[in-house]
Amino acid sequence: MRKRLMGACCILLCMLLLSGCMNPNIREDEIRSDLPALDPQAGVAKNIDVTCYYQLLREPYLYGMTRAVEVHANERAEHAIVNMLLEGAQAFGGLNGLFPAGTSIVDITMDDGILYVTLSKEFMDESALRRTLNELENAWEQKRYTQTEYDALVQKAEQSALADRRLALYSLVNTLTGYNDDMRVLLLVDKSGTGVGERLSPAVLGMEEQSGEPGEPMPFVQDVVKAEDDLVPMALSHIQAGDYAAAYALFADENGDNTPKPEIDEFERAMRALGSLQSFTVNSYMRDADGELLYASADIAFIDGGNENVRRGCHLTVRKQGALYMLDYASCIAALGGQ
Repeated sequence: MRKRLMGACCILLCMLLLSGCMNPNIREDEIRSDLPALDPQAGVAKNIDVTCYYQLLREPYLYGMTRAVEVHANERAEHAIVNMLLEGAQAFGGLNGLFPAGTSIVDITMDDGILYVTLSKEFMDESALRRTLNELENAWEQKRYTQTEYDALVQKAEQSALADRRLALYSLVNTLTGYNDDMRVLLLVDKSGTGVGERLSPAVLGMEEQSGEPGEPMPFVQDVVKAEDDLVPMALSHIQAGDYAAAYALFADENGDNTPKPEIDEFERAMRALGSLQSFTVNSYMRDADGELLYASADIAFIDGGNENVRRGCHLTVRKQGALYMLDYASCIAALGGQ
């Protein structure tokens, strides 16, 4: 009797369990009623507009370009921004990325208003410098340079490599602090590949010891930034200094009539024929209804054969090329009285 009773209880219990499993009205949230409501944006990527700072041509300056940065789910915005910088500026003519190939993020951490950015050891890569030095050494061995010329070129190459690394630091700092001006940035480099970042000494950036640079958290660095209105004065400054190669890079590849600008040798002859540029003042810029630059109005003084030739109110036409507004050679040489 007792066995029959126990058997009946077991059957009843199984039936109850089965009915519970088959009942579609049972709700799991009754078991975990303390769970928070789901964030409707969780797991969704978003785009943010960020001014990214890249090298302006081969000048020792940065130029800001607004880019849409995609921030993935559960990713810091700063992480996405740094990744964008590391990719370079391939799509923006006239602007160059500054980080060596292979440079990656090791860690990004925010603490008390300071963003600690640790990059991989590739940031310190000097393979490009070594190639340049090898080429210079081969040329020197072939007696293409004197010892004095060789030493000067080696020093220039080493200084240029340090300047590029320094500008990369400023690119990182300005882009991140431009996005969030309430923070400062400290760059660390995982030199040993162990995942531990080290502060940079001024020597590895070609800098003297200065307060706030580069081993301390840094704010926005304004004096390395150029804007579209600065390109005309930069070109004129290069012409005034006799650095025609640098000036040449700031002239558009094509003129307004679709003819190409001349080769560098012809460009230099035309500029020298104008005389020695003594002084200039860019007074204003003309823009169209959309805010696009059209020309710069400038007063320019040349000395030619001992005589001063002052041309006031010259209209120096500019053309949009890639990301930059560059001078139109044909119209500018005509405005300056050249052929």
